[in-house]
Amino acid sequence: MKITNEKGVDVDDIIGPFDEDATLILVCIVTGGNPTPEVTWWQEERMIDRHAEVRHSEQGVARNVLQLERLGRVDLRTKLSCHASNTQLSQPLTKSVEIELNRESYYKKHFFLLLLRYLLFTLRCDASSR
Repeated sequence: MKITNEKGVDVDDIIGPFDEDATLILVCIVTGGNPTPEVTWWQEERMIDRHAEVRHSEQGVARNVLQLERLGRVDLRTKLSCHASNTQLSQPLTKSVEIELNRESYYKKHFFLLLLRYLLFTLRCDASSR
């Protein structure tokens, strides 16, 4: 079992950092198993994708592509897990990654609004004191 990015490169336990509003594509690939396992994606304890593609070959490769659109602050440190199971008699094989986001993108995006609030507050204070 392995998790790769959209380019087929294996990913580490912590992925990123990504900018806010980015699209994240992860591929979980499972080889072997009889019967071929069901491959699902989970976010924390909730299943978020169960649409696996099975390629019938000698090894029986199953894969599931996860695409998350518009990453945001709520995705920071989110744990995504790929589960592979071909029986209910045992625990599924699991591999997890954690999403890391750039902090700078938040400040760049909101810098103008923060500056505007500061200027308005300063102007109000100056007008009040006269």
